[in-house]
Formats: sequence, structure tokens, C-alpha cells
Amino acid sequence: MNKKHMKKRILWVIGLSLIFSLIGCQKVIVNPLTIPEYIKKEPNYLTEIIVKVDLYESKTIYAKVHPIQEETYYFDTSGYIERILPIRGDEVVTGQLLAVLNNADLAKEARDMEITYQVEKLKVEKLQKIYDTTGTGKYDLDIALLDFALTQYQYDKLQKQVDTLNIYATFNGVVSSVKVIANKLISPSNGIITVVDESDTYISFTDPDIPGLIVGSFVKLYITKDEIVEATVVDIDKKEEIIIIDAGIEDIRLEDIGQLFKVEIILDQVNQTIAIKEGWLHEAAGREFVYVLDNGVMTEREISKGKELGGWVEILLGLQEGDEVIVNTN
Repeated sequence: MNKKHMKKRILWVIGLSLIFSLIGCQKVIVNPLTIPEYIKKEPNYLTEIIVKVDLYESKTIYAKVHPIQEETYYFDTSGYIERILPIRGDEVVTGQLLAVLNNADLAKEARDMEITYQVEKLKVEKLQKIYDTTGTGKYDLDIALLDFALTQYQYDKLQKQVDTLNIYATFNGVVSSVKVIANKLISPSNGIITVVDESDTYISFTDPDIPGLIVGSFVKLYITKDEIVEATVVDIDKKEEIIIIDAGIEDIRLEDIGQLFKVEIILDQVNQTIAIKEGWLHEAAGREFVYVLDNGVMTEREISKGKELGGWVEILLGLQEGDEVIVNTN
């Protein structure tokens, strides 16, 4: 009985010795004491292949986008809308006719005054010609000149009133809303058309103090779930709590102007660099290193780190693209 137990024990020892010798041939570990127990117990290591990435640190705020310039146009008198020329979304230029008000009485008066103006003008020209040719008719010419001056004053005054029947764009922009329809009776209090400047916008934000925010900071506007507008900060006014950005209205839907949405401000950024997640980095005896698989062999690799941004660590020395890093974590 004892001999059988002894024989089994010898065979068991020999078998273990063979297994350990095989394992010893397959793995070379620089410092076994620093390898965590949870890694030693893992037969299949979880690894990640190193590639270059863009790192950034950001702050998320909630804000509204506003156009730099916005104007709602009104008529100065009551009447029926005769024409609305542009529609929402149309681009307009300075001096472009936007809307016409139908005021029959004022229009008739303007036509009558136009006839009177032309008659008085012709009368003056005729008398001036007679005086220049014969030297006579000075009194009649003076009376005609006075009458024409009065007509000119009345004509200009009426023309200004007629001009109030037309609305013209005062700057280049895009029509953000048309508030009335043709043939509708309106009063001077009714807004007609709103035009916004399409060249620049600004953000009014909820946090006036954002450490690290500077002119040139990169901004991502999460206008909708599937749409991100990218822009750059060109001016900051903390007193007024606004950030001026270079994103034009063409990048932002008109219905999104004035709506509250998420803004991600990039405060620090490193483009296309070698980086690892913070949890992949190990420290021991004043050294910083990672575990890598090199031709199937697990070893330590000392590294030199740079910036730590958004849960990632920039690696300046020690790793390159294609390296396979062990990422098992507790």
C-alpha cells in the first residue's frame, strides 16, 4: 500500500516538473515580483494594439447660438400686404426688395403728384428757354420756379411715404422667418420678415468662467443627435457671457438658432499621438511601465509619459504603433 502511494507521488512530481519546465521555456518575465497576481492567473491576456489617436480635454456646457446681426422689418403704416418676395431660407443682399404694402389711397396720391411734378418741371423748362432766348418773362419764370419748388417739396415728402410701402434689406443675410402672408391686413406693430447675418454667430453660455478657454479653442456644437457643427473661438466676452465663434448660419439650421443645446469646448488637444488609457499604466519603485506582449512573451516596457487628457496618457517614449499592450485591469 505504501509502495503504491510512493509510486503515484513520484509520477505526480515528475509530471509537474515537466509542466513547469515547458512553461519556463515559453515565458520570459523581466521582474516576476511586479507582475500582479490577477495577470499571472490569466491564461489569455486581454491586449490592445497601439495606434495614434487624437487626445483632448474638454468641458461641456449648455448654450444658445445667436446670429451676430438680426433684424425684423416692419411697415410704418397700416395696409394690406401686396407681395412678400423671399421665403424662409433665401439669401438676400443689401438693398434687395423684401415686401410691398398695398395702400391704394397713398398709391393714387403718389401717381397724381408724379403727374403734377412733371407738368411743373416742363413749365419751368419752357419759361427758362424763353427767358434765355428773348430776355423776357422773368416774372413768370420766378413764379414758376416757386411753384416747382413747392411741388418738389411735396413730391419728396410723398415719395418718402411711398418708400414706407416697401421693405428693403439693410444687410447681407438669410431670411430666418416670414411672419405674414400676402393680402393680410397688418399694422405698424406687425413684424414682417426677419433676416439674420449668415457670416458669424455667437454663443451665450451658462458658465462665464471656463478655465483654459482661449481665442482659438476648438468647439463642437451638438445641435442635434446626429449633427455636430465644428467651429473655432474668435472672441470671448466673459462680462457679457458670450463666445464668438466662426461657424456661419449655413452650418446651423435656422430652427436651431436660439434653442438650448450642448456645447463641448476643447480646452487642450494633442493630435495624432501614441497614447494609452490610464488603467494600463503601472508604477513600481519609482518606475512607470506597461506590460506588453513581444512575440508572445510578456515583459515590462518602461515609458515616458506626456499630457494626461480625458482618461488617456500621452506616451512620449517607450511605445510605438503596432505594440501589443496588456490591458487586464482590476
